[in-house]
Amino acid sequence: MKLNRILLSTLVMTLVLGGGIIAPAEAGPPGFAPVFDFLGNQQAGTSMLARTRNGVSVSIGTSGTGIFPGFAYTFWCVVFNEPEDCITPDGQGGTMCGEEDVFVDPEPAMVDVLYCGGNVTGNDGTLHMAGHRKRGDNSGSVFDALGAPSPGLVYPLTAEVHLVPRSHGPKVPDQMPAQIHDFFGGCVDFLDPPEIADEVGECSDVQFSIHLP
Repeated sequence: MKLNRILLSTLVMTLVLGGGIIAPAEAGPPGFAPVFDFLGNQQAGTSMLARTRNGVSVSIGTSGTGIFPGFAYTFWCVVFNEPEDCITPDGQGGTMCGEEDVFVDPEPAMVDVLYCGGNVTGNDGTLHMAGHRKRGDNSGSVFDALGAPSPGLVYPLTAEVHLVPRSHGPKVPDQMPAQIHDFFGGCVDFLDPPEIADEVGECSDVQFSIHLP
């Protein structure tokens, strides 16, 4: 079953990376990966992913492009449960997956987009978020909200996981806690990267980090 590409690209934006801006997660010790922005592929921070048979724990610390003091952010885990079946080539002979595996046909790689946390930046403009996803749990799935197949996290030890902080614009008390809990929280205008959400009602994915199996 193919997803409605127009609907999904409008609502999910580019939560998964494709084309020329993909960068391999090769920096730092095992479990750590650089965080890049969408504008110039500049490193903005570091993320961590720890795996067990029962799930994954993730965290991110970042600043720079798209990260502003007093803004609300959500944190998304894009899970490719069977990355060996991804259809997007990375040009390096590896298993890195891309946007076609979400927008064209997510079923071969058993893709899902799962909520992994949220937070509001402090005055220093640094964003820290963390979360945990249990094996077999698909709660908080964007796919499920859209009525699409939502497998959740099936293979925590071998899944490829992309981490994406998403801006929901300046914190608005009347929109909390939806702005840090819901993909659509506080969103009126859905922007495609590299556009940056910097007004009330604007939402956009601002950075990404890739954890290979």
